[in-house]
Formats: sequence, C-alpha cells, structure tokens
Amino acid sequence: MARRLPGDASQRAVSRATYHARLERGWPPDLAATLPVGAPRPDRPKPEPRPRPEPRPKAPPLPAPVPQTKPSPQDARLARKLLRETLVACGVCPVCETNPARPNRTRCAGCSRRVAEYGRELHEARRRAGICVRCGKNPARDDGVFCETCRERANDEQRRHRLADPEAHNAGVRARYQQRVLAGMCTWLGCKRAPETGRRMCRTHLDRMTELSLASQARRKRGSLDD
Repeated sequence: MARRLPGDASQRAVSRATYHARLERGWPPDLAATLPVGAPRPDRPKPEPRPRPEPRPKAPPLPAPVPQTKPSPQDARLARKLLRETLVACGVCPVCETNPARPNRTRCAGCSRRVAEYGRELHEARRRAGICVRCGKNPARDDGVFCETCRERANDEQRRHRLADPEAHNAGVRARYQQRVLAGMCTWLGCKRAPETGRRMCRTHLDRMTELSLASQARRKRGSLDD
C-alpha cells in the first residue's frame, strides 16, 4: 500500500511522485512534502557563491590601416630592373621567371622563340604602316625603315661598336653584304627593293650615295681651303 503524504493537504507543495523521489534521496518526510520544487533546503547550509572569473584584459586597439599608395613609374621601373637583374644573376629566364636560361643567354628557349616571333610581327606591321620600326612613333624615312632620330642613334651605336672592335664589325658588314647580294636585294641596309641592272643598289640609294659622295667632296674641299 502506498505511503500517504504527511500533513494537511493544503500544505502539500509537491506531487506524490516528487515526494517519493525525495524520500529515496534521503529527504526528511516533512520537507519532502512541503518544500516547493526548486526551493533551497533549510536544513543544508547555503552554498557559497562561485567566484567570478577575472575579466580578460581588453586587446589593444588595432592600428589604423596604412593607405595603399600606388608606386610612381620611376619606382616601378626600378623594381622591374632589380628583379630582372636578380633573375639573370640566378640563371633564370626573366620573361617567364620559371625556366632556366639557355647557356650564355638570358632567356629560355621557349621565351626566346616567342620574343623573336613577336619582334618580327611588330617589325613587319610597323614597316607596312610607314612608321619607324624602332620607336614606333615617328614616320620612317623614304630611304629606310627608321626615322631621322633613330637613324642617328643607330649610326652612333654602330660607330661605337666599330671603334670598340673593328675586325668584328667589318666581318659582320661583309657577311650582311653578301647575304643581300645573294638574295637579290639592294645592299643598302634595311632596303627591300631590287637593285638596278648591273648594280648592287636600287635607284633611290644610288642617288643617295651620289649625294653623300658630293657632300664628302665638298667638305674635303672646304677643309683644304681653310688650311
């Protein structure tokens, strides 16, 4: 037979199941029947409150973001130059920045072929457009593929090369001359026209050579008169 809850029914604060569960955990009968659910037991000391953990120190504020400024063209050019010199010194192709360079060269085989193809296409496109094949800005002279400025610059470079190693320069000139003669082209460097019958140059450059010869004779004549 089930045990009845002690006390008056008006003082009972729990159900029968809660009462019997409390008795099984060792509660006194009076407290098990009258103490509301969730209320602390008066026969036990009040538990001490847990100490609150110390607050974590606040992290310092993040610094203000530095504004990203675009490098000047001079700085960008210097950075590219330093990168190229570093890659060449390490034996890496400066174009693809991946493959090793060929022996005694600065580019790898693939990049050398692509650069040469691009140079030929660009040279032909500029020549057809009638502009200087070197700078790509000024119109080319009638007797060549360079503008006046680039022609003078090329002459200065050729002069320095000739003075630095005359034998190598003369050998290169003779080789290019023979190649143009065998190809049936005017021997004036850069000219694509066919030579006159029985001559090595076209009519335009034959007239040009005549003008240069007369000008040279006039300079020598003036020099002899000044002396």
